[in-house]
Amino acid sequence: GEDHPGEETDYGRDAPPGLQREAAHYFGYVYFRQVKDPSVKRGYFQKSLVLVSRLPYVNLFQCLLQLIAPEYFDKLDPCLEAVCSEIDQWPLPVPGRMLNLPLMGVVIQVRVPSRVDKLGSSPDKPVNQENLLPAPLVLSSVYELDLFRCFQPVLTHVQLLWELMLLAEPLVVLAPSPAVSSETVLALTSCLAPLKYCCDYRPYFTIHDSEFKEYTTRTQAPPNIVLGVTNPFFIKTLQHWPHILRLGELKMAGNGTWWEASLSQGRVIRATKWGEGCWGTDLGAGRS
Repeated sequence: GEDHPGEETDYGRDAPPGLQREAAHYFGYVYFRQVKDPSVKRGYFQKSLVLVSRLPYVNLFQCLLQLIAPEYFDKLDPCLEAVCSEIDQWPLPVPGRMLNLPLMGVVIQVRVPSRVDKLGSSPDKPVNQENLLPAPLVLSSVYELDLFRCFQPVLTHVQLLWELMLLAEPLVVLAPSPAVSSETVLALTSCLAPLKYCCDYRPYFTIHDSEFKEYTTRTQAPPNIVLGVTNPFFIKTLQHWPHILRLGELKMAGNGTWWEASLSQGRVIRATKWGEGCWGTDLGAGRS
């Protein structure tokens, strides 16, 4: 919707540092679908739906894409027109306030954190649930990822990774998919909360990005940035970077799944996760 007088000032004053609007970057939240289709030349139907915002509401926007994208792929533009019409009626994101956001027959209920929230305190309980039919979809956070799930492959080295983020060290995350790359980079940059990670980061970086030559050159020191990549080509082109975190492909082992993860300088971490793999999502997030 259109900006309201004083909206930017009020939000910037009341929102925590990590949830401020980005003045220099946009966040792109992506839902990607790939389905086998013999009628297509490449053998697959591929389509993406991208939500662009200056707000780092990772959890909320990924939830929106999960609701919108399947319908959009079936009904195309009329679906987006209806969705945009509903979103235009949403209230402003006021820090400290619980929001009821109707969308496609569902009411999403989520609270925007405030700068004055106390660490460790319980968030406000949803209100007026009895008046919402069907029952609302309550999100525990507008932005927080499941850090334990994201860090599980490297759990024993979380303190080292936290120190690298605190010191703004250059770091490459090589992951098996854009979803894993995005979540890992976002988890790393958010682990400093309530402090804000103030350097640049790219949850999903490719060889087509405009800064590719700048970041791969050996004539100058790597910049203070966290890069999430999936192309094995980066193993060679970025091998001069001081810190590289590799997350291997998931492999089945009996009734569970396991993966290998390694950090630069020869330190190897192995982790085991029983049950279903934790990377089974086609959602990702980027920043440019």
